Amino acid sequence: MERNPPCFKHQGAVTIRQFPSRSTWRAGNETRKAEQMLARAKGIYLIAASTKQQYEQEVTDLGHGVLTYALLTALGEKGAPQAPTTPEGYVTMMSLLQYVGQKVPDLTEQYHHGEKQYPVSFSTGMDFPLVVK
Repeated sequence: MERNPPCFKHQGAVTIRQFPSRSTWRAGNETRKAEQMLARAKGIYLIAASTKQQYEQEVTDLGHGVLTYALLTALGEKGAPQAPTTPEGYVTMMSLLQYVGQKVPDLTEQYHHGEKQYPVSFSTGMDFPLVVK
């Protein structure tokens, strides 16, 4: 038997309200928290693939430049985000910079026989969420 959503009558108008499931409600609250963090965030975040003394490395096996690959992996292009997350499950700008700062030298050392590439980043301001699980 199908249940109808609760109805509330307001001066001749009928409002139908569907109560969210517990998991939908929890996800909605997490999204609202992330939106609130983002609304308060101010700052400048820059990231470059390498220093001016280095070249940005392309790796055919990765299908991208090393920085692009690290960024996409960090944010979860193909599966779960690899960057560290907050207890609420957010990947934040600062965790993205941390992950990329570690991953790019590791990847370039692996694919270019010991030659490391170091991304350059600058940040000022508050951290904010980029991905909400």
